[in-house]
Amino acid sequence: MKLNRIALAVLVAAPLSVAVHAETTGLGVTVTPMVGYQGFSGDSRQELGFAPKGDVVGAIALGYELTPSLSVEAQYNDSRNEAGVGAGTADGSARSLEGNFLLNSDIITGDYAGNFKPYVLVGAGQQNLKYGNAKSRDTIVNAGLGAFYRINEALALRVEGRGVQNVDHDLLDWKALTGLQVTLGGHKRPYVAPAPVEVPPAPAPYVAPAPVVVPVPAPVELTEDLKLELRVFFDTNKSEIKKQYQPEIAKVADKLKEFPNATAEIKGYTDSTGPRKLNDRLSQARAEAVKTSLSTDYGIDAGRLTAKGYSWDDPVASNKTVEGRALNRRVVAVILGSRTVTK
Repeated sequence: MKLNRIALAVLVAAPLSVAVHAETTGLGVTVTPMVGYQGFSGDSRQELGFAPKGDVVGAIALGYELTPSLSVEAQYNDSRNEAGVGAGTADGSARSLEGNFLLNSDIITGDYAGNFKPYVLVGAGQQNLKYGNAKSRDTIVNAGLGAFYRINEALALRVEGRGVQNVDHDLLDWKALTGLQVTLGGHKRPYVAPAPVEVPPAPAPYVAPAPVVVPVPAPVELTEDLKLELRVFFDTNKSEIKKQYQPEIAKVADKLKEFPNATAEIKGYTDSTGPRKLNDRLSQARAEAVKTSLSTDYGIDAGRLTAKGYSWDDPVASNKTVEGRALNRRVVAVILGSRTVTK
């Protein structure tokens, strides 16, 4: 009955986790195919007419992250094994349908961007055993420990061991499972409210200065310098320019037209996710996208523009956080030039 007490403790803690992380981001839907081994308690089912033997078990779990630390899963398990029946054996099956809660280490560490995440599992369900004419339908309670290793935002390796308490017959069985978890729509993250906007103080009343008579200077030729910087940010694994950055590109194009001898160096960057060769190509594609937009959409001579990708070199923020990686997925264009004007 120790498993029942552990399950009750975690179920009591679950609403506290929901309260702590009430506002979150990310869809947090998970699908996890798993395989492992299911073991049974000795010959303790002889009073039912059979004694199941341990064997390979397959499982599929559909889950939802309630908070960054707490998730719930519906899991189906299927094992085709045999059991001792009387003096012989009979082929049969052990199947179960369970509902489980998983509480991971984020609730203590607060390391929501980390890759390694141990967890505690508790839950309950129903198990059906059938071997020849002998069968049993029992209520079960699960409790166990496991760990995730997140390969990236969508994939994670999962390993766990659990005890399975058969409530109807007071038996303790066990399972060991491993699988690959697929997360749809991103993991849940704590909601971070934007910083409040500071309202500047009202300016002092304007007092017009006394008129000053200034002699009109003779026209002179002056050199006016141009120095602009353009920043465009991109979604993960994308090189398409978002509509929200087109006005910024248009402003740069207008200045390039005003300064016909100005040139632009366009640098593309990525975050540190994925292999280097892929990020080399992706950063180059982002730089080329901005160059093409200036040339095709706004009529800037392509000979005045250079584009080069720098992969994840020169990050402007940490690649260990979602926000930092978003700032690193960028294109920076530095525009320099001058023109002669008469004043």
